[in-house]
Amino acid sequence: MCWYLLVLLLCVQKCTPQFVYTEMTEISYQIVGIFEKDATIQMAAFNDSLNHVHVQEVTIRPATLQPRRTDSYSVWRELCSNNAIQAVAVFGPQNPITDGAIRDQCAIANIPHIQATWQSMDPDLELNEETTAQEEGEDEESEIPFKKISINFYPDSEEIALAYGKLLQYYKWGGFAALYEDNFGLLRVQKILAEVSLQSQIFMYKLDPKGDNRRIFKALRKFQVSRFLLDCHSDRILRYLGEADNAKLVSEYQHFVLVSMDTSTVAESLIKMPSNITWLSITQYDKLKDGGHYLATRVGNWRSNEESPSVVQFKLDSLIMDDVASHLVKALDVKDIAQPPVFSCTGDEEPWAHGAAYQQKILKTQSYGVTGNVEFDQRGRRINYVLYINEIHIRDRQTIGRWESATGMINETKRLDSSAANQQSSKEFVVISRRAKPYFSFKEKCEKTECKDDDRFEGFSVDLVDNIFRILREEKYNYTYRFIHDYDMEYDKKVNDKMIIMSFQKADLAVCDLTITEERKKVVDFSVPFMSLGISILYTQDRKVQPGMFSFLNPYTFEVWMHTATAYCVVSIVLFICAR
Repeated sequence: MCWYLLVLLLCVQKCTPQFVYTEMTEISYQIVGIFEKDATIQMAAFNDSLNHVHVQEVTIRPATLQPRRTDSYSVWRELCSNNAIQAVAVFGPQNPITDGAIRDQCAIANIPHIQATWQSMDPDLELNEETTAQEEGEDEESEIPFKKISINFYPDSEEIALAYGKLLQYYKWGGFAALYEDNFGLLRVQKILAEVSLQSQIFMYKLDPKGDNRRIFKALRKFQVSRFLLDCHSDRILRYLGEADNAKLVSEYQHFVLVSMDTSTVAESLIKMPSNITWLSITQYDKLKDGGHYLATRVGNWRSNEESPSVVQFKLDSLIMDDVASHLVKALDVKDIAQPPVFSCTGDEEPWAHGAAYQQKILKTQSYGVTGNVEFDQRGRRINYVLYINEIHIRDRQTIGRWESATGMINETKRLDSSAANQQSSKEFVVISRRAKPYFSFKEKCEKTECKDDDRFEGFSVDLVDNIFRILREEKYNYTYRFIHDYDMEYDKKVNDKMIIMSFQKADLAVCDLTITEERKKVVDFSVPFMSLGISILYTQDRKVQPGMFSFLNPYTFEVWMHTATAYCVVSIVLFICAR
């Protein structure tokens, strides 16, 4: 019995449960975003994107600031007056003028500064980057220093200008009009023009965002400008094109290149216009329009006044927030960062010890988001990304190519949808001519207003056009045509080249007895001449006549011979008298 008790006591001692108390501490990090008052959608996208990403047991909390004033001092004071900030990164402000103070303060505290907007070249920042690069080259094995840079998720301004310069070269633009509405727009246009070597005339005009610009477009129409480089805010694209339409500058013969990454937000309205429109975008329009896009279920939280908006309706500054949040969280290594930093502008706190390492991790991390590949160089500039070329032609939008930042060249990926093919194979052409027999004239048996349009005219030009369209119909092209007569082109009126060009802009084709000259070739595309006429001079041929007895007198007139004889007689008499 004692042995049984001893064995039972040993078993109970081995099977005694042990309770271990472990204390779990949740680490919370903050990413501060500084936004302007009217950037409500962008701020909502920032909050939603950071709340959507997760990193193990770490909590990422967005902290947003909206300064009442937008000057540098007010923005800096708003950031420094908040003592509860424990930020591992600071985003914004989006104003390229006022972000310098925040960038400098982040450099003092060793906090990475993030941007996602267009920025011009900053000489002070460039000088600091060169100094940092020299220090790194001198001692590569030393500890990584913190760089006074802004990590910008928006493409570099110089590369955007290069892309638009390549686009103008792709279209082989000669003379055109460059339109802008503010100083930043003028900088962008100047950078684009610097990338293109043009010898043609360029018209520069500043548009008034709050005024009436129809006078400018009427002047451009007077100068016969048909190509326009328009730099403006996406909210005013339709307004400017409407003013151009009032000046009759929005048709199949005009081409607009829009310098705005947010043009896709108004693409549906642009498709309804008859003009040719092109723009660059870092997002793929077809993917954004797809209802199965991964942001389609979240963008409804960004805009409170609409239940289920499409992703393509949101501007780039809001969509890029998802890339910012995903990239920053992916680069955040919680093993190397024990505690979040304490942000202070008074100098009481030491700079964040892990700030340089986290900044370097952001620069070396590669991610993929709504704007494609997200990758940076050591200066915080985005690299290895793609800009897509969107073109609207014949009321159909296509992605005709892509510009790659790695090569700096345009790769054409032209495609043709069935809808565009149907539109191209069915069209009514307007043919203009001027009255001159036997080329084009009214029928003698038909008054000008009593006959149908097809029976009003006759002549060589009418027969030529009729046979051309008959051949096209045999090739399954459903093309039709109608003639119009311009009374300003009558032969009894004084007509110059300018009047001829203005008259031709009223139609698709012009068929008439017009001489091809080098000056006219510069503005009009001539076909192969359908008739060659040589200019000749008619004169009567001389008849051969038998010489008479006194034909030797023909070289001089009768008066010359009489004066010669008189002089001979007078000289003879004088000599006779002198001899006596």
